[in-house]
Amino acid sequence: MYLKRLELYGFKSFADRTRLEFAPGITAIVGPNGSGKSNLVDAVRWVLGEQSARQLRGSKMEDVIFAGTATRKGVGLAEVVLVLDNEDGALPIDYSEVTVARRVDRAGGSDYLLNGQRVRLRDVQELFYDTAIGREAYSVVGQGKIDEILSARDEDRRGLLEEAAGIVRFKVRKREALRRLEEAERRLERLGDILRELEDRLEGLTEQAKRAHLYRQWRDELVQLEARMLTAQAVAVQRRLDDHARRVEAVRAQVAAARRRLEGAEARREGLRAEARAREERLEAARAALADAERGLESVRTRLAVLEERAAHLEAQAEQLARQREERAAQRRAQAAAAEQAVRRHQALAAELAAARRAEEAARAALEAASREVEDAEARLLDARQAHLDALQELSRLRNEQLARQRERAQAAARAERLRERLAALEAEARRLAEEEASAAAALDRLAGEAAAAAHEEESARRALAAAQEEGREAAREVQRLRQQLGEAASRLQVLEEMERDHEGFFAGVRAVLAGRDVGDPTYAGVIGAVAELIQVEPRLERAIEVALGPALQHLITRTAAEAEAAIEALKRARAGRATFLPLDTIRPAAPAERDRHLDRQPGAVAWAIDAVRCDPALRPALANLLGRILIADDLPAARRLAAASGYRYRIVTLDGDVVHPGGAMTGGREGRRGEAAGLLARRRQVEALRERVRALRTAVARAEDRRRAADQAAARAAAAVEEARQRRHRCAVARARAEQQRQAAAQQRQRVAASAADVQAELEELALAATADEGPAGEGVEAAEARVRAAAEAVAKAEEAVRAARARRDAAAAERAQAAARCESLGREGRLLAEQAQRARETLAHLEADADRLEAEAQRLAEERARLAAERRRLEAAADQATARVTACREALARLQGERGRLAAELDAVEDEAASARAELDRLVDGLRQLEVEAARLESERDRLVARLAEDYGIAELPAEAPPGWEEGQRRVQELRRRMAALGEVNLAAVEEHERLCQRYAFLERQYDDLRRAREALQAVLAEMDREMERLFRVTYERLRVEFRQVFRDLFGGGHADLVLGDGDVLEAGVQVVAQPPGKRLQHLSLLSGGERALTAIALLFALLRVKPTPFVLLDEIDAALDDRNVERFARYLRRFRGTQFIVITHQKGTMAVADALYGVTMPESGVSRVVSVRLAEVAAAGA
Repeated sequence: MYLKRLELYGFKSFADRTRLEFAPGITAIVGPNGSGKSNLVDAVRWVLGEQSARQLRGSKMEDVIFAGTATRKGVGLAEVVLVLDNEDGALPIDYSEVTVARRVDRAGGSDYLLNGQRVRLRDVQELFYDTAIGREAYSVVGQGKIDEILSARDEDRRGLLEEAAGIVRFKVRKREALRRLEEAERRLERLGDILRELEDRLEGLTEQAKRAHLYRQWRDELVQLEARMLTAQAVAVQRRLDDHARRVEAVRAQVAAARRRLEGAEARREGLRAEARAREERLEAARAALADAERGLESVRTRLAVLEERAAHLEAQAEQLARQREERAAQRRAQAAAAEQAVRRHQALAAELAAARRAEEAARAALEAASREVEDAEARLLDARQAHLDALQELSRLRNEQLARQRERAQAAARAERLRERLAALEAEARRLAEEEASAAAALDRLAGEAAAAAHEEESARRALAAAQEEGREAAREVQRLRQQLGEAASRLQVLEEMERDHEGFFAGVRAVLAGRDVGDPTYAGVIGAVAELIQVEPRLERAIEVALGPALQHLITRTAAEAEAAIEALKRARAGRATFLPLDTIRPAAPAERDRHLDRQPGAVAWAIDAVRCDPALRPALANLLGRILIADDLPAARRLAAASGYRYRIVTLDGDVVHPGGAMTGGREGRRGEAAGLLARRRQVEALRERVRALRTAVARAEDRRRAADQAAARAAAAVEEARQRRHRCAVARARAEQQRQAAAQQRQRVAASAADVQAELEELALAATADEGPAGEGVEAAEARVRAAAEAVAKAEEAVRAARARRDAAAAERAQAAARCESLGREGRLLAEQAQRARETLAHLEADADRLEAEAQRLAEERARLAAERRRLEAAADQATARVTACREALARLQGERGRLAAELDAVEDEAASARAELDRLVDGLRQLEVEAARLESERDRLVARLAEDYGIAELPAEAPPGWEEGQRRVQELRRRMAALGEVNLAAVEEHERLCQRYAFLERQYDDLRRAREALQAVLAEMDREMERLFRVTYERLRVEFRQVFRDLFGGGHADLVLGDGDVLEAGVQVVAQPPGKRLQHLSLLSGGERALTAIALLFALLRVKPTPFVLLDEIDAALDDRNVERFARYLRRFRGTQFIVITHQKGTMAVADALYGVTMPESGVSRVVSVRLAEVAAAGA
């Protein structure tokens, strides 16, 4: 895999779309300062996911978009595209070429694209995991990165090793696993809180479920009794219905007799009416026959008129058809003459076309001969030009040699002058070195004393640092402990506050009312709150009060009864459940009898329940109604004594929740799956306690933080003192070593200066001898080469003239051929037109002959039609005579039928009077029958209603023949059951189902809790396995990197020693220290090296990383800037060793440019806009050869 292409548009100074093609090997990017070279590095970092505008040398991400110049407008977006060759499958993606792109616009929109598809930043990062490619990996080393690597903390430097070890993906997965582990811990804690809350609710629901079960048992008995009563009612109604049925049958017989009399009269009436209708029909038939005869006569007369008009029209058509036949005959003669003429002209053109084609063939042969002549002339011209070019090159070479000899003589003279100056400087240097050697010896004695004092100060500062660090660690542990407690308390408080806000634990109807009140529903504006929300109780009395109130804890207090009624209506409409209301304007308080007021002062008594609660005085009457006659006792024995003393008139509740009821019944025991559970009152108390604890813990955390910060500041001051003393001691040691080195170096340098002076003198003598050498006969060779150039130029001119003449002959032949071809084309086109004209004439003649046949047939048809019309006229005249006779007969028959219709009308009136009398009698009987049927229907409806109710409500499908016995006693039992059910008070019928639902939910959440616990354990095991694998990979890579770093360091420095030292503690967190010992120096920390040595050491570390884990490409931004020429040469030679790695180097060093396979130049031809030019050095070298 290698970087194949980089495309930029609108990124920083690259305003135009810029494309840089890369190949394997070394590519150097050069250009003056400020031309935009480093913007290419920023572009690569940016497309790989850099999110910090500061790292891109900007203040915000929009700064990467080209903002414009004085002469050019800015652009709206920036885009960078990185194209990687993935033929070797190094990236885990099924593409041989991978394109990564990033866009940003001025509106803030930003996109990442992978092979043209939008992806997330995380997708891009995951693609390059463990490839050493990335914005923070060692594949991109920008300006200042060398110093950043060397000056970074030891803990931060390990990131390079982690990238090389391939554990970055493990660390990402570990962070994700830790996040999931924290989430599992939070969910476990919340599930624990919910489970505890469910236990609290289950305890209260158990008693309610028992009462609901008893209520349902009595209700079922009541339903059975009510069914028996309804059955008796239905049987009674059925008996009355049977009696009505018999009366209805008798009346129906009378109605049938009356109906028969009416039907006889109506039958006679209908007979007369039928006869009258028959007479009327005959009359209408006579009228119709008359009208039909008259219409027939009129029709015959009309048809005669039409027939005469049609005959006249046929006569006109016959005349027009004769004229058309004459015209078609003339057209046929003209078309026949035109066809004959076109055939004769086409035969003449065929001979002309054959002659023209022979002329065109001759012109084509002449053109081919002229073209061959042109090709020969052009070949001779190319040979002449090549000879001329060879002569010019030879002349240029000789002239360059002549100039080189002149430059060498000038350089030799300048070199001699510099050597004489160098000799004088060496003599002065020898004198200075003698003085420096004496000064260094004196400095050695002074620095020994300063080093001893600095060591004593460092030891004192280290003791103070250890004490401050221990104090800081203790404070940090305290902060962690307090924060953990604060998190637990805050989480528990959040759960309880959410339960209070959602009114968890309340009945559905109560929750609906409280929720409506909370959102400002005006229907519930008069609801003050639930009893549990409005009272406060001491913790030790909470259990007793909760048992004493029971479901009444959820009773709602309103200001007025009307507001309570409105709330109840709203619950009904919404079918949201039931609730009990305590209106303050109608509620009456309850209180013990005056003679029993002293019971709360008896041994074992605690207080009257109303005195054990605190509330708003305005709410006291409602609470007294609930608690006024309830006494609280210490325990069950004390409660029994107090109940006996009061004659079992009051309800007595113990602190443990046991109850002695009025009349002597007792309730007690304990429920719950995990010990004591808190109810609604305890939950409110816990919320307040937790709020106070959260406030206290936050204060404690703040104090512990202050203590830790103070300890950190003290440790920082102590560390600064240690560092200052260490540096002072180190400076003394360095100064002593430097002074000793200066003394030794001064002596050695004096010897080298003397030797150098001798060498300079010898070189001056050699230059003097070389200056006397003869230049040689180079001038004669130049003159001969110039003569050859002139002769070659004359040959080129002659060849060009020959080419022009041949081309002129070829052009003339081409013109003749084109003229002949045009003549052939013209004749061919004219022949085709004549053939088409002859064909059209023949087709027109055929059409005219067909038309003549059609006209002949049409004339025959008209003759036949005229004969047929004459016969039809004679027939219609006879029909008109017959129609006139028929009209006369119809008029006579119509007059006879009108006389008979008057006689039948008189007979029909008499029968109508008889039928009216019979109908009146029938109507009277029918009214009586209808009344009986209405009553029977009412009884039947009553019976059906009772039967339907029995079937729907009680499942009784059929009525018995007799009423069930003992239903009178059943009525008394119904009243007794209703009294018992009323005595139970408020019953939560949903308690049974809710209790079962909560039990199921508890079991479900308990399973969830176990699943989460197992998931947490699995995550912890995965984390431990990842830590072991990361440690193994890190150790292996660390040891390999140490070996490679030592070797690369020796290769680059020509000796010396370097090493990587792993810090103490956890291998996965320990820092990595770099130590180096250049040749001739002691082993020391990087901060003590010179700038060039530091840079070369960092380069050695980079090369060692590439040898341990090569990266497909490396982008280096002026990392050789601090190197001298010799080290640049070493650096450049070492680059060549990495044959499998692609290097893209931004540099100003000529030595680095010399080893590059390709050069890109970055310029700024206009202010603020970068341009790129490229050169393949191998191609240039080949062209020069």
